[in-house]
Amino acid sequence: MKTFFRAHPKLFIAGGAGLIVFLALFRFAFMRDVRPMPLSRDDISEVALDFAAAEGWTSPNRVVQTVPVEGDDYETVRRLAEAAGTPPPDRRTLPDPGWETAIFTNPGSLRTSLMQRRQPDPILSIATTPEGRVVQYVEASSPIAGTTTISRPTATRTPPFPELNTNDLFGVDSDNRTNLSEQDQQRALEIARAFFDRHAIQCDGNPTSTLARSTSDRVRLVYFTWDREGPFGSTERTRAIIWGDRLAAYDFDLVDPLRREEPSSFDWVGTSLDLVPVLGILAGITIVGVLLVVRRRQGELDLRSPALLFAGIFLGSVASIIMMLGTFAAMFGNSAGTIAVWLGFLNIAITSPIGIFLVSFVVAGAWAVGESQAYLVWPQQNLRPFSAWMRGDFRTREALEPVTAGYLSAFAALGAVTLLGLVSPRASQPSIASLFGFNSWPSMVAPITSGIVTGITLTVVSGILAMTYARLRTRRIWVLLVVGTIAMLSVRAAFSLTQFFPASSGIAPIVYVGLIVGLVILFVRSGPLASTTAVFVYMVFVSAYPVVLTMNPRHVAMGSWALAASFGFFGLAIYGTMRPRRDGGADAMPSHVRRAIDRLRITQEFDVARGVQAQLLPSAAPNSPGLDVAGLCVPANEVGGDYFDYFDLKDGRLGIAVGDVSGKGVGAAIYMTLTKSYMVTQTRQAADPARVLSRVNDHLRRNLARGTFVTMAYAIVDGKSRQIAYARAGHNPPLLIRADGDGDFLSAPGVTLGAVASGTLDGILRVESVEARPGDLLLLYTDGVTEAMDVRGDEYGDDRLIAFARNIARTSATAADVVNALLRDVRTFAGRAQQHDDITLVAVRFR
Repeated sequence: MKTFFRAHPKLFIAGGAGLIVFLALFRFAFMRDVRPMPLSRDDISEVALDFAAAEGWTSPNRVVQTVPVEGDDYETVRRLAEAAGTPPPDRRTLPDPGWETAIFTNPGSLRTSLMQRRQPDPILSIATTPEGRVVQYVEASSPIAGTTTISRPTATRTPPFPELNTNDLFGVDSDNRTNLSEQDQQRALEIARAFFDRHAIQCDGNPTSTLARSTSDRVRLVYFTWDREGPFGSTERTRAIIWGDRLAAYDFDLVDPLRREEPSSFDWVGTSLDLVPVLGILAGITIVGVLLVVRRRQGELDLRSPALLFAGIFLGSVASIIMMLGTFAAMFGNSAGTIAVWLGFLNIAITSPIGIFLVSFVVAGAWAVGESQAYLVWPQQNLRPFSAWMRGDFRTREALEPVTAGYLSAFAALGAVTLLGLVSPRASQPSIASLFGFNSWPSMVAPITSGIVTGITLTVVSGILAMTYARLRTRRIWVLLVVGTIAMLSVRAAFSLTQFFPASSGIAPIVYVGLIVGLVILFVRSGPLASTTAVFVYMVFVSAYPVVLTMNPRHVAMGSWALAASFGFFGLAIYGTMRPRRDGGADAMPSHVRRAIDRLRITQEFDVARGVQAQLLPSAAPNSPGLDVAGLCVPANEVGGDYFDYFDLKDGRLGIAVGDVSGKGVGAAIYMTLTKSYMVTQTRQAADPARVLSRVNDHLRRNLARGTFVTMAYAIVDGKSRQIAYARAGHNPPLLIRADGDGDFLSAPGVTLGAVASGTLDGILRVESVEARPGDLLLLYTDGVTEAMDVRGDEYGDDRLIAFARNIARTSATAADVVNALLRDVRTFAGRAQQHDDITLVAVRFR
């Protein structure tokens, strides 16, 4: 730890300062307008149960689901106050909704309604303020429950009957139409007042609007509305629905006279951004699937750690959904048995698991195919701790530093975000009732599981897969930043933006992108364990600390427990440092990773060898008077045994050699290098082609392995006199074609180099001379041209070669044009067949 502190003093200072700023100023940055929460979830449930009991609901099998909802009454008053030029009142004076409680009188009611397609037992929906004041009460046993959907207590409701429009439901703009007698209406009003008296609800005077109907069986249905002047020109509205002899629904709301309904328009930007995660997952599935097949065939795939990772991501995500079922049940509580419930539970039971499965597959597959490459391109001391954690090996001393870096980076980010929150628009601050932690059971477990899952997902998909493959192709840091940022943004569906910046202001997306870029930099500098830790710590602190600040004893306990649990990750690392494994733990590289690294290292070494071999071949055509020369060599493997070279001789003549070492691969490439060195030496000492080949044969006989030989054709060309003197040591005969298309192979006798003694070779080799004319074409080549095969096994052959040469010799094609056209013709003939031998070509056009 001391060594790490000395190496990163700025990180310690930034992390410590950030934590202090976060703890001291978070309340002022993101909770300035948040009203106090004296009651906990359990307290709210008791308030709702007492309220229900006062209305006669005393079933012993009650099941209570309480979920926070966010109201906007304060925003209404704040907007009106600004319009009036007056400071807004304290938030606690307003009836802003805080909780919605769904009370199921039979634990099996939802299950029964889904299985038997019938209305469940009676359900109540009760909304309260954070202080426990009931601002909405709905009996779902009445006919209004079948079509009433409440997303928040003050939301617009759909009408219970087709003949009633939305305004008629609570009599907002209706007249006093009625088909009930005055006596029935008076009786309904008495029921409403009795309800208000039982619960100390202030509602004086006569209703300002009444809508009364009776059904075919003469059951009363009466809507009452009381309007009174509210703060800053708003209207306080109390509404009640009487069904039969009971009050079936009640709510209290503020009406904003400045609010106007804006015409809806299609949000192209939002829709496009919503498609990014979907497209990212589909692309990830495709890429990961292909790479998994390739790695499996190469024997470089270990299924143990990916399987554990898949199980962890899948089960953690499923657990988060299960813990959120209370929220869904409460949301559907006052419309159980309707199509909304069917669709909602269908989404939970089918769609969500499928999505979780696909995301888990992408994450686990990304780790499986990217781990070995990550070991090669990133510092191994950064990757080994994360790899060890993925395999359940926590007792590693190396794990301490990246975890510490992750914690300090998260603290620094929390401090920076808090400072930005201080200058963000005041109107954008969220209600404490919408905090993430309240929506799960057990409370505050979901932020922990979500933090772990999100951290691993972002790190593996963005870093281990996307950034690793990008780094294999480039070392430019800006490219890595762009690739990593895009990859992390593409999986943003795994979490909410407000979990990274608690205020939904205009700067939230900018802050979010800045945090993502910082996370990418942290991955590059400190490794995947540091970036995973940073995401985990950041998400837990942003979710848990505001709960502590509510100062409700139960909330403080919940938030403190989550904050303490978040340090468990750090505790495991400390434990691993104090009691490390004797075998080195993270130092032990997995066998499949070692195989992959060995293969990649060999591939890189072959790339280097190929580059060196390419440097041994001529990089440019010689500038020889009267001659147009071009050549190329295309190895069949990483390196090859073909060879060609140019030699500037005395009197302006040009020596051209084309050779082929028996065999392929590294051995042939090494012997090709030896052959080149011998040719360079001997062409300087002898002018006769046969003499040059004989001396090269002396050296090769002493150095070639038994059974290895070299074929070669060596020609000396005089561009002024257009004389060609050549010798051929067992090589394909050169081809001389006249400008009119006439001509044939030059087949002087000879045997391969390195196979016989020089005395025997001298008796066979013979130098032949031939005179060329302007426009003539001389071709030297290896058997990779004439023996190129198509998918049926047919060879290109001498006949096709001479036919091609005769056709192109009649044209004005340059030597480079001839070489490129012949290579295209050979490849077109071979088609999909794999190249099995090196291809070397040299063309000489006489001017």
